[in-house]
Amino acid sequence: MENLPLLGRHQRWITLAGVALVYFAICTDGTGNPWPKQDFGDIYDHQAVSLVAGRLDLPPAVIGGEAFVVDGKYYGYWPPFPALLRVPLALTGSSFWIGHTSRLLCWLAALLSVYAVNGIMAGLQRLCGWEPGAAGFMTCFVAALALGSHLPYLLAGTSIYHEAVLWGTALALVALQLGLGFLHEGRFALLLGAVLAAGASALSRATPGYGALISTAGLVGLYGWRQWCPTATAKGTPGRIALLVVLTGVMFMLPLLYNYVRFGSFVRLPYDKHPNVAPWRQEITRHGNFQLVNLGPNAAAYFDPGHVDVRPGFPYFHLAAYQPNPAAKIEHAEAYAAIPAFMTGLCLLAGLGVVGLRRDWRIGILLAGGGATLAALLAFTAVAHRYEHDIFPLMVLLSGTGALWLASRRGVVGGMARTLLVVLLVFGIWQSLSFAHFELEWARGWAVGGK
Repeated sequence: MENLPLLGRHQRWITLAGVALVYFAICTDGTGNPWPKQDFGDIYDHQAVSLVAGRLDLPPAVIGGEAFVVDGKYYGYWPPFPALLRVPLALTGSSFWIGHTSRLLCWLAALLSVYAVNGIMAGLQRLCGWEPGAAGFMTCFVAALALGSHLPYLLAGTSIYHEAVLWGTALALVALQLGLGFLHEGRFALLLGAVLAAGASALSRATPGYGALISTAGLVGLYGWRQWCPTATAKGTPGRIALLVVLTGVMFMLPLLYNYVRFGSFVRLPYDKHPNVAPWRQEITRHGNFQLVNLGPNAAAYFDPGHVDVRPGFPYFHLAAYQPNPAAKIEHAEAYAAIPAFMTGLCLLAGLGVVGLRRDWRIGILLAGGGATLAALLAFTAVAHRYEHDIFPLMVLLSGTGALWLASRRGVVGGMARTLLVVLLVFGIWQSLSFAHFELEWARGWAVGGK
């Protein structure tokens, strides 16, 4: 099985090195400088300094108009994991690094995603047992996941908003990689690692993180079932099961407790504590940030492939502005692209991915978390291109299963299908890089004075 392209040890590192160079060029805007001072890219840096000092609040000048004010203290709404990564720098007591770390850490998060994607592909192949084949097709597929998804766009704007999404999704992918390893090998350490990675994801970004926690909770249930099922061959010890159950519960609660300590509420966006929030936004979110009324209109927006702005000049493809449906309660209007509009090939492969459930029903446990993330995202009060990256773990699982199945098909029909998919995947890469160019142009204008 190690002969399948991009899944062997050497192929993984070669792939990662090539993608790293492309990502580095994108996130540094071609300058090669990963260390510039960035406006509004220093919040996690200051958060790390506050954590070392035993505080959760931020200086008013740092948090600006994003502040939620409680008892005269200013708080951001972002979860703390990316700030924890900066704590070693904060412990030095120096300030040379403050405002300079965002590009580098976004780059590392994106590379972690690609590494986990390769691991997920290896895990899916071992679990499903399909014979390797179609080397060129599989190479193009993994390239499409790395370059034809939301990752280039997120790297083109390395602010706190994109970093939270990048780390949340990267850690969710790691949790899925470890979870697939557990399903194949049954090792306790892999399941424990999956729970910890899912918890770290939830402490970076709630939507992919809680999806990963739901999946790992299902795996914990499977592990416990093996203890009592008389026909099961692999057993777990009661102490280990108790540890996993307690740890999973703690990971579910930590983001909520973090909100409560700051805001006196479990709500992540308590607009009643925002001094400058518009009344219409308060009214929209009065019944919560997630509303069922948004599911239908948002689903129609996400899966309508016609939402890409095509212009005659380079780079030809641009992100369209979101047009809220009157039936939906949407608080943001940002640039977005419907999923099938640029990931058409990946979406078609995701449709084929349901064959994996027939091969091994346990894949459904992992898909459940991704489905929950998608439902939460569609019920959320904001639609933006960057938010679509939250469902990237679901896309990887489904399209990866579909790609492996298609790569194992023999005959003329299988070859023709792969050829068509390669064309669509390459086209998606071009579109995705166009969106990254769009984001870079916007970021330059914002930095010059458009803010």
